[in-house]
Amino acid sequence: MTQRTVVKHRSLDKDSWSLGARLWRDWCRPHLFLILVNFGLILIFASVNGLYAPLIKYIVDGVQSGSDGLEWILIAAFGVTFLKSLALLFHKRLNVRIFSAIALSMQKALYRKMIGADIAWHGQEAAAGRAQRVTSDVSAVQSAMERMVNNLVRDVLMVVAVIASMIYIDWQLALIALLIFPIAILPIANIARTLRKISRLTQAQIASLSARLVEGLGAVRLAKTYQLEDRLETRSATDLGELRRLKVRAGDHMALIDPMLEMLGGIALVTVVFFVSWRIDEGRNTLGDFAGFITALLIAGQPMRALGKLIGYIQKGLAAAERVFAILDEKPQVIDAPDAAPIAISNAAITFETVGFRYADGTQALRDLTLTVEGGERIALVGRSGAGKSTLFNLLPRLFDPTEGRILIDGADIRRATLESLRAQIALVSQDAVMFDDTVAMNIAIGRDGPAPPDRERVIAAARSAAADGFIDALPNGFETIVGDAGTRLSGGQRQRLSIARAFYRDAPILLLDEATSALDAEAEKQVKAALDRLSAGRTSIVIAHRLSTIMDADRIAVLDDGRLVELGPHETLIAKGGLYAMLFEMQFEDVLA
Repeated sequence: MTQRTVVKHRSLDKDSWSLGARLWRDWCRPHLFLILVNFGLILIFASVNGLYAPLIKYIVDGVQSGSDGLEWILIAAFGVTFLKSLALLFHKRLNVRIFSAIALSMQKALYRKMIGADIAWHGQEAAAGRAQRVTSDVSAVQSAMERMVNNLVRDVLMVVAVIASMIYIDWQLALIALLIFPIAILPIANIARTLRKISRLTQAQIASLSARLVEGLGAVRLAKTYQLEDRLETRSATDLGELRRLKVRAGDHMALIDPMLEMLGGIALVTVVFFVSWRIDEGRNTLGDFAGFITALLIAGQPMRALGKLIGYIQKGLAAAERVFAILDEKPQVIDAPDAAPIAISNAAITFETVGFRYADGTQALRDLTLTVEGGERIALVGRSGAGKSTLFNLLPRLFDPTEGRILIDGADIRRATLESLRAQIALVSQDAVMFDDTVAMNIAIGRDGPAPPDRERVIAAARSAAADGFIDALPNGFETIVGDAGTRLSGGQRQRLSIARAFYRDAPILLLDEATSALDAEAEKQVKAALDRLSAGRTSIVIAHRLSTIMDADRIAVLDDGRLVELGPHETLIAKGGLYAMLFEMQFEDVLA
């Protein structure tokens, strides 16, 4: 099993304001009209809340004095409640629509960026960790934005409206009450900074845990055979324990906010009661003032507590936004040149001209390699493990770019070609026949038509050429049968033949075959090899094979060793030469006889 290593992206060194500004600029501003409508509803809701305290004052004073018109005040109170409820209903519905649309846009952009990223970039982190950015991280950002509107905007306006009502009732009492709450600003700010750090660690730990769980569940057959259940459980338990520790740590800090605000609220209430009682005795306030003021304090308590809790959600959202922007800001290395143009291929002759390649970790995979593949030729790459076969293979569709030298097709440097046009000229059949959880027809046509409906006649012809039509007709729904996750409802040979049918459907002039029969039994290998021979006819083919018996009929065999081309020629010539190829062939022949 491979040890998964999750790369923790560095902080973007942006403060909360700049992150918030970027979220607004890139994602929220396109929805400006709906956001303004939403703010209008919030303003109505908050303003109406500020009317409760004066209404209570007038009701109490009216009851105490026995004055007329009390019924109109009660009707007004009902109207205020109805208007508040209506504004809240439309605000909440609009809120969901706005921020779910923003989250969807972010997820699409993230996935598009990941799919288009360099192959080397994908190797830095487990796929499950990447997926977690699209789901969990975007969800955290969405939740933070929603709470910014629901709490920061709505609750701040509510508090402002309530403060205005308190000032209307008695500005001196309002000033006494308001002097108490600034005491909480400094400790809450400190808690916020700590929560930001914890949130970053938590999001990274969730990504690591996702990768660990996917790895274990994907290797369940091996785990049971080798009795690794306890080991997998221990490793996941360690990650789960660390995640729990971070959540507890965040919870401990969040837990400080509510009691702090409750204590300050209690102090404010007691202070106001003391001063109001004293001022009532002096005749400077009425019982209605007292009731209205207490109502205002009680109404302000809920949004004040919500604002305190908001700190944690915002910091979690900002930490997630950093991780999202780290991906969106990643600069791919393999891109179209400024003067790139679609490549026109006629003969499909390929030249590797003094090609060298060094990986980011410093490993030299290819060294000064020159090789010409004639149009329509079938050439095989062989050599010991790590000789550079796969690297050379991957350079042709520009999954990587050579660090030295260049690659030409029909005399044109592939770096001057657009990636889209270059890759459209190449078909791939590998030992890992990748299938999507879709119909058989879509899995065949996916190599050319994309999301468009497949050309039915062409799909059938491709399946027939790949000798796949027989088993497809026997499936429950024929070409419309869903193959399952990664093609699990098909055998290895069936998946491989669908992969070959996909290459037939693509009908590209250049064909790459990577160990296409290595995982098959003898009968399936025979069927697949016959299909591959038909597929290769008339195409320029480059083949990687460890089983040398499968490439004896290649036009030429290129033997690589330590990143260099050391031998080149047909099978018989290389055997007669008695070099590395002859030694490798003899070793495999002895293994077969043994």
